[in-house]
Formats: sequence, C-alpha cells, structure tokens
Amino acid sequence: MVGNLLKSIGISILSLIIYIVITDKPEESHPGYTAEEKNKRYMIIFAIISISSFVVINMSQSNTSLVPMNGMSEMREPMLNNKPPF
Repeated sequence: MVGNLLKSIGISILSLIIYIVITDKPEESHPGYTAEEKNKRYMIIFAIISISSFVVINMSQSNTSLVPMNGMSEMREPMLNNKPPF
C-alpha cells in the first residue's frame, strides 16, 4: 500500500514537471496569472494525477479474477448455451 502510494506520487511529480516544462510561459504572455494562481493550478493537477494513478495501480495489482481460468465443471457444461443465435 505504501509502495503504491510512493509510485503514484512519483508518477504525479514526473507528470507535473513535464506539464510545467510544456505550458510554462513568460509572464509577458500571461499578465493575469500570479504566482499563487500558478501554484494552486499545479497543486490541483498534482492531486488529480496522484489520485488517479493510485487507483489505477491498485486496480492492476488485485489478485481477484472475475472469470475463472480453470475449466468449467462437467455438471454445468450441458446447461451452457453454446449455439449461435442464427
């Protein structure tokens, strides 16, 4: 659990650095943005990426399977409808 949290924080830090490099413009082109507004925007992006990556990492590492991989029991096989509808 802690390892997954650290992975998601690492992913969000890297993503935020890439976002800052791509979108950060000089102050002359965006005179309305203050440093506080930029920091608030960066924190929101960091939180969204870290939460979503934490959820995806936890979902991908679950040990439960929705469909059993072993064969069906012999008793249930005749009850299956294996014929196409046409």
